[in-house]
Amino acid sequence: MRFIRFISFFIPLCFLKTAALIAQTISGFVTDSTSGEALIGASLYETRSQRGSVTNKYGFYSIPLVKGDGQLKVSYLGYKTVVFNLTNARDTVLNVKLSQVAQTLAEVNVTDKISQQEAPLGLLNLPVERLKSIPVLFGEPDLIKALALTPGVSTGLEGTSGLLVRGGTQDQNLILLDEATVYNMSHLFGLVSSVNPDAIKNVDLYKAGFPARYGGRLSSVLDITMKEGNNQSRKGEWSIGLLSSRFLREGPVSKRLRNRTSYLFTARAFYLGLFTLPSYIAYKIGRENRFVTYWMYDANLKINHKFRDGSQFFLSFYRGNDFYQAGEGDSKQRSEFGLDWGNTTATARYVKPLTSKLFFRSVLTRSGYQYGIDIQGYTRQEDKMVRDNFFSSRPSIRDWTLKTGFDYYPVSNHQVRVGWEGSIHRYQPANIRTSYEVNQQTLILINAPIVAKEGSVFIEDEASITPWIKTNIGLRSTLFNVEGKHYTSLEPRVTANILLPHYFTVKGAYSQSRQFIHLLLNNGVGLPNDIWVPATRQVPPQYARQIAFGLTKMLPEIYLEVSLEGYHKDMSGLIDYKDGVNYLTNFNETWQETIVKDGKGEAYGLELFINKTKGRLNGWLAYTLAWNNRRFSSINAGNWYPASFDRRHNIAITGLYEITPNVNLAVNWVYQSGSPVTVPVAVREDFELGFPVFIYRERNNFRMPAYHRMDLTFNFTHTTRRNRVATWSAGVYNVYNKANPFYVDVRRSMIRENSQVAGSPTTGVNNTLRVGSFLPILPFVSYSKKIK
Repeated sequence: MRFIRFISFFIPLCFLKTAALIAQTISGFVTDSTSGEALIGASLYETRSQRGSVTNKYGFYSIPLVKGDGQLKVSYLGYKTVVFNLTNARDTVLNVKLSQVAQTLAEVNVTDKISQQEAPLGLLNLPVERLKSIPVLFGEPDLIKALALTPGVSTGLEGTSGLLVRGGTQDQNLILLDEATVYNMSHLFGLVSSVNPDAIKNVDLYKAGFPARYGGRLSSVLDITMKEGNNQSRKGEWSIGLLSSRFLREGPVSKRLRNRTSYLFTARAFYLGLFTLPSYIAYKIGRENRFVTYWMYDANLKINHKFRDGSQFFLSFYRGNDFYQAGEGDSKQRSEFGLDWGNTTATARYVKPLTSKLFFRSVLTRSGYQYGIDIQGYTRQEDKMVRDNFFSSRPSIRDWTLKTGFDYYPVSNHQVRVGWEGSIHRYQPANIRTSYEVNQQTLILINAPIVAKEGSVFIEDEASITPWIKTNIGLRSTLFNVEGKHYTSLEPRVTANILLPHYFTVKGAYSQSRQFIHLLLNNGVGLPNDIWVPATRQVPPQYARQIAFGLTKMLPEIYLEVSLEGYHKDMSGLIDYKDGVNYLTNFNETWQETIVKDGKGEAYGLELFINKTKGRLNGWLAYTLAWNNRRFSSINAGNWYPASFDRRHNIAITGLYEITPNVNLAVNWVYQSGSPVTVPVAVREDFELGFPVFIYRERNNFRMPAYHRMDLTFNFTHTTRRNRVATWSAGVYNVYNKANPFYVDVRRSMIRENSQVAGSPTTGVNNTLRVGSFLPILPFVSYSKKIK
């Protein structure tokens, strides 16, 4: 109650004196003069009062000004700064168009000294073009892999795309694409993330101090905003590589609707299936005994319309799918295995400035994720192959969400956000069909969907209490209803920045979060056969509390930023499978009966970030020192043990060097301490069963070898005869061919009396651990061109 009173009464009192002097309010939108795209985070600064504001994700701003003449300065990274002379007048709508400054990629600032000083602790916002320049697997730009090179963020096994943030798991990240939830971020078994970077305008990653407008996850928020589409002229771009191709097209819908209605369409495909097509055909006609094929695609579509009254309407769609199929056998018997998974999102948004100080937004989203597993066996009967056994399962999750909110700007450097949202979730943890003998009543229970309803309200008060203290204080309340059970949560969120002389900033953040969804992981290999399940009457939600502090130092003369952050996070309500359980092959129990649900977690660490933001050579060094532990009552004898992705040291160095204005070299090097795995401590030979029995003790009792690799990319940009910009990219993933650990297994060999003599009597069995690798050195090349 005291917390609510503080928000309601104390902070507004700090601004009563200023509010009495307000003479006018200037509001409007800041956009790109060439494309019409809204500029997110553009800075507006009134020189006389030394007060300012930044645009929201729709490009809207509002600045209440004190009495007297002055100047309004509008700036954005990579754009020309414009200045407007102000006089006392009524409230004014001022829409600003900024023009880009011609510059090379090496001249693009990675951060801005003022915005970075004032940015809340834990927020990471890097230009999309900079993230796209980082060398990654297959040469395919990958924003998620690039984010994993920043402090406190990593991925799991080599090549996988699930983000692990400050000791959390991949399900504890709230991933939003135009405000719609994305449940799976992987293509190609996790080697490529599912978001096409060509469609992306802005990426915000919150690792701590989550604003109250976000909820439902414990570890991070990844808020991705798609481009709106050029409303001035039609443009395009395509790229072709060894394994994939991309295409983008944008422009006004028609000449009559120029400046008002635009579209954006992007598509991407991996065509590994073309290389495996001959073996597939040979298998089908009986000339091969096995085949493997794989296809993948994703597509984005966005339509944007601006009404004459200043309101806007957006429609966004995303669809991505992967298809994997394999088979083996001869002319008498065959077995085939299929796996597919995909995300679908749709978003409808309407925004409107109701007054010069009040901005309204309403959003309706539809999210869906489904994967399917199909296993079939065939036997030849007479002259054809007949299916005699099968198993399939298609778990899924579907959401409808409605969000409504208001942004209120009472005085300069003060913004209040309030809103509510409601969701209907439909979980289907299993949808099994099989020819095997199964108790039908149990199967009905296993396949039964679970419907849950969720409602939330929030309030945020973001203000500069003094010119050197900036805070964001918020409160979020949630009600979650499932199976007649009501769960409630009250989540306070606080961030504070104290600006000190000589470009020093001290930052702090505190947050509480509750998560009403769990992810059951069937294995650690990166296959997407994972099951999303809700908190239920038997399974409680997850809870986390995080506190973080940081110190930032800016060195603007040499374009350098140094930050040091520390954090501590407690988690409870975690779940895991019981030892030896795999839900997909367990037909006798529901998922709620196969898990341990009293898990606790603790994660803490230090993060160092040294960031060179401009010049012929720019890039960063990121270092994380971290601990990540878990405890379950019935696992590891109830003792604490290192979590599966507990890596003590993480180092990432990335750099971009401009050789000439048209040629640049991008390099990155990463190092990670070995992750823990569970290995047997002994082996018992069971001669009756005919195979060895492994004996285990502690959970995660062995650490894999350390992981490290180097990647590089050369980019050559030139102008074609038709005056189009084209780029050749060539590079190498894992330059020095490091055999990095991917899995560990037990190898058995016989010990003989005389190893030099074949057939010598056996005296024992030698069991050794073998660490296997996955991705060797991989060269790549691609070609892209911008079209009109």
